[in-house]
Amino acid sequence: MVIAQLVMLALATLTGLMLYGATEAAGPLAGIMRGTSQTSGESLQEIHELFSNLTLILVVLHIGGALVSSLLQRENLVRAMVTGRKRA
Repeated sequence: MVIAQLVMLALATLTGLMLYGATEAAGPLAGIMRGTSQTSGESLQEIHELFSNLTLILVVLHIGGALVSSLLQRENLVRAMVTGRKRA
């Protein structure tokens, strides 16, 4: 799950940088994205939105999974994630 979240976050970041370069002609990818057509810019915006929404969905699923696992195993996994200590 963590790998999936990191991949989605990386894709959302990359497409966001591309979108910023295409629409504002600014940012680290401005030189590459300059001259992008409006249709391509709109498509890029949709792709960026998709990756962003998928990232949020994965975060919600991860939190839900941790809560359900905590209830089923009768231990506070969230506290263990924060403190780094788990009951033996």
